[in-house]
Amino acid sequence: MADDGDDDEKVDEAIAHRLQKHDDGKRWSEDFERVGMIGEQELADFFGMKPDLRKLPRGDGGIDLLPTLQMTFTIEAAMDVKSAQRAPFLLVNVDRIKPWTIYVLCEVDLEHNKGDLLGWQWGHIVMKAPTKNWCKKGVIVHYVEAGTLRKMEELAHRHIRLAS
Repeated sequence: MADDGDDDEKVDEAIAHRLQKHDDGKRWSEDFERVGMIGEQELADFFGMKPDLRKLPRGDGGIDLLPTLQMTFTIEAAMDVKSAQRAPFLLVNVDRIKPWTIYVLCEVDLEHNKGDLLGWQWGHIVMKAPTKNWCKKGVIVHYVEAGTLRKMEELAHRHIRLAS
């Protein structure tokens, strides 16, 4: 993706609408937890699993779900869903990105308490994406356009449902 002025403006806008909490405790929206929980629920529903919706003091360590997937071998894949009310870009903090985590983008409709899983990508691929200063607050994120993400159906076909 070219790093021109129009892209900068789009990325700034997407970043400004992210509903997340940063290490300094700043809330980017009053509903950031609700938006995140809806994204986690949508991801769990997609795989027919139950989400871990506990509020942990130090967070979930970037793992929202661990479905078993058939790749070239069978793995329990760490997934981290990134949720926002408007989600034209998958945004991942450069300091927190993990190469073998699958990052999933979810666009959330708070009015209907629903989300739409837009796509996914491996962390090691996201790490090669351009970076940008998050709302000029010193938090640098990798950004990937939603339309370029891999399709969720690919993960559905690789998912191995284990007996509980």
